Amino acid sequence: MNCGKRINEEYQIEINQSDEESTQEFPIFHQKRFFEIHARERLDKFITINRISDGKAVGSFFLGDGGDSFLSPLRGSYGGLYLSSASRDISLIRDTLAWVASFVQENKGRKLTITLPPMAYDEDFLSEQSNVLLGLGFKVARCEINYSSHVDANFIQSWHHGNRKRLRQCVEDGFECDSVNIDGLEEVYGVLAQNRAQRGRALSMAYENIKTMFEKFPTKMYAHRVKSKDGSVVAASISMRIENGIHYVFYWGEVAAHNRSPVVMIANEIFNLCMGDGCRILDLGVSTLDGVPNLGLIRFKKNLGCKASLKFTFSRDFLHA
Repeated sequence: MNCGKRINEEYQIEINQSDEESTQEFPIFHQKRFFEIHARERLDKFITINRISDGKAVGSFFLGDGGDSFLSPLRGSYGGLYLSSASRDISLIRDTLAWVASFVQENKGRKLTITLPPMAYDEDFLSEQSNVLLGLGFKVARCEINYSSHVDANFIQSWHHGNRKRLRQCVEDGFECDSVNIDGLEEVYGVLAQNRAQRGRALSMAYENIKTMFEKFPTKMYAHRVKSKDGSVVAASISMRIENGIHYVFYWGEVAAHNRSPVVMIANEIFNLCMGDGCRILDLGVSTLDGVPNLGLIRFKKNLGCKASLKFTFSRDFLHA
């Protein structure tokens, strides 16, 4: 299928034709500049849904080449279809996703896998998108539990009393939490890498890619650290304003042997940031792996006042289609 393919009377599809400015109001994972950071293969496609009457981009879909399969996202917390609120008609959702499925088939894709945002982001739109995917022959490949909190004046009061006590103890012990710019990013990344290494894991993104994200999205990316009284960094985080009203903690963690749990200071700092900006959701991410719950992580997030919502991954096998 070619660029400028009409999908109904009002909208058409374009591939890799939009400029960065045309999608800069979209969520980070649906912007052209995010695609350009992470696109690697010939068949990686940035698809925009454009209104025919004025050519304006009203939505996008990042389609990544995963070898004999296609993925959305190839990078990022979630993919799927984004549409601006004024264009969220279920018929447009269906027309666009049907076109994407046909494109994958025409390009010899064996499978298409799509991970949607957590339902807490927009239950109405995501429920309609899920319904359309099931109607197009997709199946639920994975269902994770995501934890997020609504940002309001009762946020700290929703914490378990133990976390409020830890926050008070950190302050009394002279711990300090602050934000850092790109010049301090490598130190923050090092603390997070050390935290993962203590558990036999590695960070999912290389430092250079994180740095590029900060360069490309200077007003959307945030790094925080907690210093103990002796000046050593004992906790750190990297987070992002995914879209207006939603703040996502991408990485956070502590170094070993700190019984004060200084990461609670970061949670408090990010909460204050969200309150100041009028943010409505603070997302702390999934606490399951392939559907299997991490009980300690779930308890930790619920003790910070988070509630559960589902995060679906859908797939469709075209091998015998």
